Amino acid sequence: MNEILVEKFVYRITMKKVGAAKFISHLDLLDILKSAIGCAGLPVYYSKGFNPTMKMSYPYPLPVGVSGQNEVFDLYLNKKIPAASIARNLNKYLMDGIHIIEVGRIEKRRPIKGGQNVKTSLIMTLLRLNDDEKMPDYTLCPISEILNGDNVDDIDVKYIMSGMVRISFKLCIDSKLKPQKFLSGLAVLDDRTYRVAAVTRVSLI
Repeated sequence: MNEILVEKFVYRITMKKVGAAKFISHLDLLDILKSAIGCAGLPVYYSKGFNPTMKMSYPYPLPVGVSGQNEVFDLYLNKKIPAASIARNLNKYLMDGIHIIEVGRIEKRRPIKGGQNVKTSLIMTLLRLNDDEKMPDYTLCPISEILNGDNVDDIDVKYIMSGMVRISFKLCIDSKLKPQKFLSGLAVLDDRTYRVAAVTRVSLI
């Protein structure tokens, strides 16, 4: 007996993952999203076979400890419903730090950006150590050694306020230099020592 084909409706969802939620692993995040989707009663499309699974695509996991401001994944439904209701219903069941920002239906299938040319836009926040502050037992390296690695470009250093520096840069998604490498580290900038306070992935380019 031939399987009845069910039309799939693809919705692209943009969310943020900040605060304590940045310490949630990718697999745990998927479980949280699937639980929220189930609780929201969305008409999800499931794969066929002996072990049907919820159809969704989240190709670029966010490293543990790194915040995400515009994380994107695709959700497949078997029924067309208003995009605004998807965001509203999902946010009811998501924990603090995980929030749906935008939902849009993809009329023609356009996969999330892929391939070696994909870059990620990152912001690294540095906090200066006081002269009398005890030096933590972290790895110390000049900022040039961090950012002059492979496939790093568009570096912009901004002194936000006294003792705080924001560095934005772009990094190839498949680079050997991973964002989590910066966490809990020290950096030297203009002969001053800074603690890497946060790393945020802003978007995929």
